Amino acid sequence: MSNKDKILKLIVEEGEKEAQEILKEGELEKERILKEARDNAEIKRSEIEKDMKDEIDAINKRGESQLGIESRNIALRKKRTLISEIFKDIEDKLIALTSEEKIKWYLDVFNKYYSDGSAEIILNEAEKSSIGKDFIDKINNQKVVLSDSICSFKGGFIISEEKTEINCTIDVLIEEEKKKYESEVAKLLFGKDSIWSIEI
Repeated sequence: MSNKDKILKLIVEEGEKEAQEILKEGELEKERILKEARDNAEIKRSEIEKDMKDEIDAINKRGESQLGIESRNIALRKKRTLISEIFKDIEDKLIALTSEEKIKWYLDVFNKYYSDGSAEIILNEAEKSSIGKDFIDKINNQKVVLSDSICSFKGGFIISEEKTEINCTIDVLIEEEKKKYESEVAKLLFGKDSIWSIEI
C-alpha cells in the first residue's frame, strides 16, 4: 500500500468516529446545537478529504520524496479548516435560535456573568425589538434595565455596569468555547494516532 493510500485509509477510518459527541458538558440546548454541527462536519469532512486527495495526487506527480512533509502540511491546514467551520456552524446555530430558546440561553449567560449592581443590557437592534422586553422580564431584577443604546454585533449582549462592561456577544462567547474545547474537539474528530493528530 502506498503512502498516499495509507493516508486516505486513515482519513476514512476517522470518519467512523464522527458519531461521538463533540462536547459532553454544557446546557441541553448547546448539546443539541453541537450535535447538529457535528453532523454538518461529516459533509465538510468529505469535501475537505477530496481536496486533500487532489493535493496528495499532485504531490505524487512531483515525486514520493516530498509526500511525508507535504501531506503533513496539507493535513494541518485541513484540520484547522474543519475545526474552524465546526465552531462557525455552532455560531450560526446560536444566532438562529428561536426567541424562546435565545432568551433561555441569554438568561443562563447573564446569570453566569452578572454581579449584583445596577446594569444595563445592550442588544443589537433586531434583538432589542424582538426579545429585549421579554429578556429583561425574565431577568426580573429592578437593578437591571434595557439600554437605549444598540450595537451592531451578530447576537448576544453586553452587560454595562457603572464602571465595567461585560462582553457576552456571540462571537466572544464562541471564541471562549473554542479556546476551551478546541483540543477536545480535535481529539474526538481525529483521534490521536492518525495523520490528523498534528498539533494545531
